[in-house]
Amino acid sequence: MFLIGPFIYFDILDYKNLHEIVVNHRITWLFRYSALLSVVGEAHVSLARAINITGLHNVLDVASEHNLWLFVPSTIGAFGPTSPRNPTPDLCTQRPRMIYGASKVHAELVGEVRIAERDGSGFPFLFLLPQTPADSSLEATFLLPQF
Repeated sequence: MFLIGPFIYFDILDYKNLHEIVVNHRITWLFRYSALLSVVGEAHVSLARAINITGLHNVLDVASEHNLWLFVPSTIGAFGPTSPRNPTPDLCTQRPRMIYGASKVHAELVGEVRIAERDGSGFPFLFLLPQTPADSSLEATFLLPQF
């Protein structure tokens, strides 16, 4: 599926550098894992908001501009204490209590909006949810098709 190739660390908030990396290395896929997680995010809310939300928009914009495939993981942190448990429906109340979870809900919704803007479809990306919000070891992921 993927060949071993360059792995590049960069500042997710540096849009210009991200754009240059995509162009200079002829990138066709972006995997976005950058985030400040729960405890660190709560201690540094402004930085978490910048990395988790502004960083997301940077990769979405570059992916859109260059017609890239984009992988963005979500998380069990997107659920909150009022979320239904076993079995968790595909669409349900999330209401996370931390900036990390709120930024993941934002990512899920923005992903839906971006695709709907592009082609009018409702849920055209692969979205894999954990079976229950109680299982914090599982990650949800969505894969946005080429923009």
